[in-house]
Amino acid sequence: MKISALRLFNVKRFANRGVAIEGIDDGVNVLCAANEFGKSTSFEALHALFFQPYSGTPGDVKNLRPYSGGNPLVEADIATPKGNFRITKQYFGGKFARIVDLESGRLIAQADEAENFVAALVKGGAVGPAGLLWVRQGLTGVEKRSGREEENEKQVRASLLESVQGEVEAVTGGRRMAEIMAAVEEDLSALATPKGKPRERYAAAIEGRDKLDAERQKLWADLTRLREALDRRTSAMKRLAELDSPEDAQRRRAAIETAQAAFDAAKVQSEKLKRAEAELRLAHERRNSAAGHLQNFQAALQSSKELRQGIDDAQRLRSDAADKRHAAWRNWGSWFTNRLTDVILDKPRGFYLSSFRCVSAQVARNVAANTGPFPYIDGMILQATQRIGAIEVRHDDRSAGRSGYTMRRLVRLWLSTVVNFSVMPLRMATVLGLLMGLVGTIGVACVIYLRLTNRGPTFGWGSLMAALLVFSGAQLVMLGVIGEYLGRVFLAVNQRPQSLVREIVRGGPPASDVATSVFD
Repeated sequence: MKISALRLFNVKRFANRGVAIEGIDDGVNVLCAANEFGKSTSFEALHALFFQPYSGTPGDVKNLRPYSGGNPLVEADIATPKGNFRITKQYFGGKFARIVDLESGRLIAQADEAENFVAALVKGGAVGPAGLLWVRQGLTGVEKRSGREEENEKQVRASLLESVQGEVEAVTGGRRMAEIMAAVEEDLSALATPKGKPRERYAAAIEGRDKLDAERQKLWADLTRLREALDRRTSAMKRLAELDSPEDAQRRRAAIETAQAAFDAAKVQSEKLKRAEAELRLAHERRNSAAGHLQNFQAALQSSKELRQGIDDAQRLRSDAADKRHAAWRNWGSWFTNRLTDVILDKPRGFYLSSFRCVSAQVARNVAANTGPFPYIDGMILQATQRIGAIEVRHDDRSAGRSGYTMRRLVRLWLSTVVNFSVMPLRMATVLGLLMGLVGTIGVACVIYLRLTNRGPTFGWGSLMAALLVFSGAQLVMLGVIGEYLGRVFLAVNQRPQSLVREIVRGGPPASDVATSVFD
């Protein structure tokens, strides 16, 4: 039997971990590692695999269990004349034992049959020939052992010592083992001190070994470098041979043409990309500009909303302010007078004539220059200028006294407004006469038509009224024409200005300069 691999899991210091020793070869195999690294643990697990049943929990099995608990598992691959097998055992919880054929993967045996298979491999157990493999390094007294176990180990050690001594004496021709040991110690003392420090010859050998090793490493590096260079040269020669081939040259030319076409297409695409990027930047600028305009528009819209709210508030205040605190008949009279003055005085439509005025010096001089017997301030202001503004004033209730404008005075003021500053009433007489004449003419035509068709009455009331309308209209027209002459005379006497000079603007070069420039 030969052991080719050993695997452990959850054994002693390898709690919840696994460790594997693979590739155990022919001859002597040395397991070398630092102290407390798990060498003895591996041999104890191997000893338990071959000599401890999976169903028992003796001291050797308990020693395999780590301090954290768990179920130790040990597995070994072996080679025998009958084939290659894998032995697996798990102790404590979920304990089992099985034998698997490595070549076919078939389960050969398990449980007690697996134990019998292992017992057949190690005939005699720990006290037989196979027990020589498990000689410990001596009894430490730490482990708890029975007297029988200690006696068995003593017998094994004695058997091993006698066997080794006999073999040595047989090889050396009868010399004692002690002499061999003495010779070995003498040779060892010539090479090293008792503490293991090398002496001169051994130290020189070690130094020579180190030099040779350094030289070997240097030569190995040179060899590696030369080998890489040789590989590169071989590749270059191969590539050169391929380049010299006409077929390869033709393929290269075709590849160059293809690459040139792709390069030209890439250049065209690059130009398109540049134009697209420029258009994109322009679009970004336009978008940013539009965003700025949109922001300004939104701000203006918000401002307009605020202004609209202010206007609404102002309109409400204006309505409140324009609400005059007078009797209904006086308010109606004011409304009628304002509408009448829109036509008679050519007042701006919607302009309200109020008792509060603020006029320029020129307008004040024109008003003061009027010497008519019936002055009306608003009429004289409207004769002087049409550049008029207005502000809202609040009409509060009179806090003291009573108004001096009685009905008689208000009628006189109204007559002054209608008569003193316009000939419109006279022209209205003319228009009324024309209308009456037109109606009378239509009446005469209707009377004649009815007479001719025998449909009208026999008495002459219709003809009389038509004739009266015609002659009355003619009288009114004549009165209007006479009133037009009288009105013009009245306006001339009333000194109504036809126009006013607001400002004299002087400019241009002197007359002499103009003449000079013309003659030049």
